[in-house]
Amino acid sequence: MQKILKPAMALFVIFVSIVLAKAPVYADTTHVVVKGDTLSGIAKQYYGDVSRWQEIFNDNKEIIKDPNLLQVGWILTLGREEAVEPATKKEEIVSRATPDRDILHDVRATAYDLSVASCGKGPSHPGYGVTRSGRQIDGLTRTQASCIAVDPKVIPMGSLVYISFENPDYKQYNDIYQALDTGGAVKGKHVDIFLGDFNSTKESSEVKRFGVTKAQVTILRRGW
Repeated sequence: MQKILKPAMALFVIFVSIVLAKAPVYADTTHVVVKGDTLSGIAKQYYGDVSRWQEIFNDNKEIIKDPNLLQVGWILTLGREEAVEPATKKEEIVSRATPDRDILHDVRATAYDLSVASCGKGPSHPGYGVTRSGRQIDGLTRTQASCIAVDPKVIPMGSLVYISFENPDYKQYNDIYQALDTGGAVKGKHVDIFLGDFNSTKESSEVKRFGVTKAQVTILRRGW
């Protein structure tokens, strides 16, 4: 009996190994909105079913107010789907891409919010919460806005970039951003990251803690 069980057990182990090896790999998928995108088109691209646009809308209601109006540069969360290829993680998307000329090293990185200290405007100003590109960012968090101020001579307006930090204290800010704003003090290799609207005219403690550091900026797409 034992002679029969041992080969049977070996075959079972091999079978389980094969099944596990073929099991689908799942990844958190994000999609960066580009010109011409629609929710139904994105649903068709990722799910093969245009009717699933409603799922994407429901998962991104903090960003999307009108399902018929998508803004270029928005980063949409598509939930957990079987990954066709494991390049949906942000770091892997970046690694596919970019020739050395599109990687900026030792970039000065600072942060801002909508306080008077940061933007020089109060809530009563008509330009309050409006970026140089015309994007409204008041009421948004950092991840909702995904906005940075840049020197357009170095990083063109509308560009999509991936910012990464070697300092472990800044790892939470490793993310994809869009160049939507400028600033009087933002010159040369300098990015100013919008950390969110903290509903205060005073500079937030998070902006103060951020201070000044160095980052690597990978340009994923130049301009609009």
